Amino acid sequence: MKIIHIIAGVSEDSDKAHVAALIAALAAPDREQIVVAEADHPALTLPPKTGGPITPIVLTPSLIWRQRWRLAKLIRREKPEVVCCWSPDVLRFLPRVKIPKIIWYGVPRDNVPLYPDAHYVAATEAIRQYLLRSGVPPDQAHFIPQPPALTPAPPIDRATVATPRQAKVILSLSRLHPHKGLDLLLQAAATMPDCYVWLAGEGPARPELERLAIKLGIADRVRFLSRRADRAALLRAADVSVVPSRHEASDAAFVETWEAGVPLVACRNALSSVSIADGLNGLLVPCNDPEALAAALRRAFTDRDLRQKLIAQGYATYIKTYTSEAVLREWASLINLYHCPAGLR
Repeated sequence: MKIIHIIAGVSEDSDKAHVAALIAALAAPDREQIVVAEADHPALTLPPKTGGPITPIVLTPSLIWRQRWRLAKLIRREKPEVVCCWSPDVLRFLPRVKIPKIIWYGVPRDNVPLYPDAHYVAATEAIRQYLLRSGVPPDQAHFIPQPPALTPAPPIDRATVATPRQAKVILSLSRLHPHKGLDLLLQAAATMPDCYVWLAGEGPARPELERLAIKLGIADRVRFLSRRADRAALLRAADVSVVPSRHEASDAAFVETWEAGVPLVACRNALSSVSIADGLNGLLVPCNDPEALAAALRRAFTDRDLRQKLIAQGYATYIKTYTSEAVLREWASLINLYHCPAGLR
């Protein structure tokens, strides 16, 4: 089987690493892969594998029409079973050829192009729902997540962040931005005098959040930890992980929480409503309701049976859907839909 991967418009380092690792993992004796990408993409320098070959081709900056001509020539010569487009941006210069396509959506995009010979892969269930609303048939819209990249680590020593050992700790792994709802979290924490809040992230809302903590009288219980690389260690030292976002594009914080074995509390939004089963693998509360958020946090702290259910069901969700093995299995199953013996091409 032959696959051409075209990579463009994937800018985040974590996304680049995910695509490169997936292409490497898809290597198999009966599977030949050609990678077309910009010069700095890690997928162009994948080490040799025991599976089929991975041929790198540099996507040089040029006019779109010239890229389209080059790709058309490549596709006619190689005759792949499928072309994987690792961003809707690729479609701007993909030639008009009648060949099956897999199109990866890491974020929602307006004006989804509808191809009868394409399968669409969404990085979150919320994006899949968006694709369905855009007219993609259900059997052509798939949710295959990006595995979390937590580095296993023991819990951090709470003393290193000036937090008493016996305190209840609420952790938020989040960019400090108004739409992340961290103001709601601080308002909820103001009604919980035995709780400390750890905010692990940076962003433009930090000065405003610092002022709010002072205004609420909880500045001595709020720790601004900045952006951290030891997310697993923070999670394992916390009592509850909270995602109070008004809008959320990534389910990474949910998945990392489930993997670490920590109860999850989140505000309802387009993503959390389809990713979290309320009362099973997390607790959902209305957005912009700090009282409801505080009540859910108290339940997660004090109800031992509920805590154990949230932890167990969260980890089961992680194992079923989000491990590297689960993701690779889904991708391999999708790609194998196009498998055709060489003699029948």
